[in-house]
Amino acid sequence: MGETLKNNPYFYCQTMTKNLPKISLDAIIYSFAFVLAYWVRFDGRPPDDYFRQLQYLLVGVVGLRLLTNFALGVYRQLWSYFSLNDLLTLSVATTVPSALFSLGRLLLTPDNQIWRISLGITFIDFLLALGGAISVRLLRRLWFERSETRPGRIPLKAKSSRVLLVGAGEVGIMVAKEARKKKNLNWDVVGFVDDNPEKLNTTIHGTNVIGKTADIPALVQTRGVDRVIIAIANASSKDIRRIVETCEAMPIPVKIVPGLFEILDDKVSIKKLRDVNIDDLLGREVTDFKGFSANIKKYFHGKRILVTGAGGSIGSEICRQLGAFVPSELILLDKHENSLYEIDRKLEYSQPHIARRALLCDIRDDKRLSSLLHFCRPQVIFHAAANKQVPLMEENSLEAVTTNIQGTVTLLNLAEEVHCERFVMLSTDKAVNPKSIMGACKRVVELIIQTSANKKTLFSCVRFGNVLGSNGSVVEVFRTQIQQGGPLIITDRNATRFFMTIPEAVQLVIRAATLGSKGEIYVLDMGKPVRILDLAQDMINLSGLSDKAIEIHYTGLRPGEKLQEELFYPYEEATPTVFPKIVSLDPIDIDCERFSQELEAFLKDCTSMQEEVLRQRLFSLVSSSIPSEASQSAKIPLRSVKN
Repeated sequence: MGETLKNNPYFYCQTMTKNLPKISLDAIIYSFAFVLAYWVRFDGRPPDDYFRQLQYLLVGVVGLRLLTNFALGVYRQLWSYFSLNDLLTLSVATTVPSALFSLGRLLLTPDNQIWRISLGITFIDFLLALGGAISVRLLRRLWFERSETRPGRIPLKAKSSRVLLVGAGEVGIMVAKEARKKKNLNWDVVGFVDDNPEKLNTTIHGTNVIGKTADIPALVQTRGVDRVIIAIANASSKDIRRIVETCEAMPIPVKIVPGLFEILDDKVSIKKLRDVNIDDLLGREVTDFKGFSANIKKYFHGKRILVTGAGGSIGSEICRQLGAFVPSELILLDKHENSLYEIDRKLEYSQPHIARRALLCDIRDDKRLSSLLHFCRPQVIFHAAANKQVPLMEENSLEAVTTNIQGTVTLLNLAEEVHCERFVMLSTDKAVNPKSIMGACKRVVELIIQTSANKKTLFSCVRFGNVLGSNGSVVEVFRTQIQQGGPLIITDRNATRFFMTIPEAVQLVIRAATLGSKGEIYVLDMGKPVRILDLAQDMINLSGLSDKAIEIHYTGLRPGEKLQEELFYPYEEATPTVFPKIVSLDPIDIDCERFSQELEAFLKDCTSMQEEVLRQRLFSLVSSSIPSEASQSAKIPLRSVKN
């Protein structure tokens, strides 16, 4: 749009008309400068030849200067806000014609004497033209700023507040300037306090630096300060709290410049943070699958699709993206009423043309689940429902087993009963050499998927890394801790994780549904693992703060957590797929009958087991599936016993 306007002759005519007063004033200045240059050069009266040259060239010289100004955008500048950048542009625009005059002097022969301007005249003309143009612009800015602060422009108000500014840096200077210009603020700035000894007893833009932050109590008394404004860029939370506590003890009102910090409800909190771009935290380029091809869409168009855990971060995004395929019916299933209602309401607004059904159900309720699936008869199932919080599941192992394993087994069996065509299970990298209850449950489910091959329903599995921005993810936790002023809680400075975005995860899931046929596991190439510490520091910086602004505390690894996650078992062989950066892991060769018997016995007895027994049986089930050559290194992780 902008380029079209700029190429339109009418645009230039309109611009020239709008800026005609500026152009006219410059024309007068340039004319006067050129004439005066001859008078200065020849001490009052130029010789006849040079006088004729002045008459011939005056209009051309002035016109060339005006055209150069126009071409370089000088007349797009607002003189009321004439700045150093504007000064640089104006200087370049003034230099270009003078450089051309000098070049003409050197290249033209004496036969062209009428066109050869003396170098002395050129230099004097340059100084006068530039000085005159700068002067009128500075005068316009000065008049504007004086008029902005003219007492007659502001209605009479109560007595001004005497304000002490903490911080004589860029932010503090900006506040002082605004206080002088915007009389409606009704502030009388008595001075700065700053802990930089080089600034003490100096004057910055007309405002004195009258002390350090430790002098605030004394200055409040001697200078009659009514309020304190903290204007420190990248201040640490400790410094902010120290200043706030000093002011509150007096007491005197204290505020913090909006956009950095603000005092709310007598607590220091961050008001406005730059929105953290999730892509900035990956440490790699986001995998762009470039949408979905017609070949992918055919697997879902006109189908009845069930999404379990539809109210979660991944489940809800799966629902949104499936809407583009126009399924005959989208079935949303979740046990949480609020999250189910939320995604149902959003889809009603964004995709009203898609038939859908919202079903409130816990996948552990086998009778209700059976009734719903036999009624809806889904053709494609995306199973995203699970308990996923590692430390929480360590304390609630039975809940993890009954939801993540028993619920999945029930859903798998029902999928076959209702002749479901495709079933995609969501797993995690925590299933590789698991140390947690949650990871072990997911590994068992992977094995169940792999042993369910060669059936009418096509089963497959997707192994995720940590999903940035999902509910309960580390990003959400860090964001909350930053908003509260810290500290950020990290388990170990060397802990690393594989990360992916929600769109990457969902596109991986949808593509896996078109590939799976015999229980394969699909994994996205997520690059190198990211240190949690680096992620925390990136979030602090992306929030507009310095590394020192928020403290970081280390707690040690929590029960079930690993220092480094893994994407593959040593014995798993990754095979490229038709989709870049997605690899397939074929099912491992295990005794399916033995595994099924052990799984059935475990699920039958799990509700009556003690915690430690359940843990031993669960990890034994995982270990029994490891090929013999790798089994010697497999160990059941021990759980720390609380006193």
